[in-house]
Formats: sequence, structure tokens, C-alpha cells
Amino acid sequence: MSRSISLDIELASNEKIPIRTILQTLINLGWNPIFDGTVNHLPVDDNDMYDWTKESLTVEQLLALADLKEQKNEVFGVDVYWDKSQIGASLLIFNQNEMSFSLDINRKFIDGSTFLVDHNWYATRILDGMSSKFNIGQYVFRFVH
Repeated sequence: MSRSISLDIELASNEKIPIRTILQTLINLGWNPIFDGTVNHLPVDDNDMYDWTKESLTVEQLLALADLKEQKNEVFGVDVYWDKSQIGASLLIFNQNEMSFSLDINRKFIDGSTFLVDHNWYATRILDGMSSKFNIGQYVFRFVH
């Protein structure tokens, strides 16, 4: 039986915050989109098929891809990994100041547990840093078992 765990965030802003800005903020916080020399992301013209692709990209190339996806009004998706670890998330950024982190890459569990995800670990590494740059309107952790 699979589990789905996500952190969904809505930024409170009257203006659209560029995807590039959100992604660069996450990178500055310690979330790295490059893992073993490649980036796993949603390609341009994916047409909501969510057909992830893995390729060698620099951060600047990824930011340019984010700009293009935004111009085309497409969902931007990329896997991100916490600072020099294998703990990560599949991130989707929508064009309405909304994003979703699917906490599906080597989840961080509460010590001693194989079931309870350490929500505080994710909150301190995502929400604390994001709230210093953006006004977070709401967030919710979702767990489906």
C-alpha cells in the first residue's frame, strides 16, 4: 500500500510571483535541483501529461526553463534535494502562487519510526525560509494512506 505525503503552499500576494524567484529562493535555502549531475523535471510542452524527464542542466538553464514554462502558462515541476543529502521532494509550481512538494524522495521520518513523517523537519527547511522572503497565505500537510 502506498502513501502520499505533500506540503501544499499558497503565497499571499496580489501580484504573480515569478517561478524563477520561487525556485531561486529554494535553492538559496539549500534545496538543490541537481542530483548526481542531472535534473529531473517536467519538459516544455508536457501538456499536463506529467512525463518527467531527466537531463544534465545547470541551474541557470533550469531557471530559463522555468521562465519558458511560465510564459507558456504550464506547470513547472522539478525534483529538489536537501543540502548534500538524498532527502528530496517533487516540486510542482503552478501559475497562481501555489506550489506542492510531494515528499516522496527518501522521506525524513521521526527518529525510530518508519511511518511518521517528520513534518517539523520539512517545515523548518521549507516554510521558515520561504516565510522570510514571501507572505505565506496558507499551507497544509496532506497524508493519504
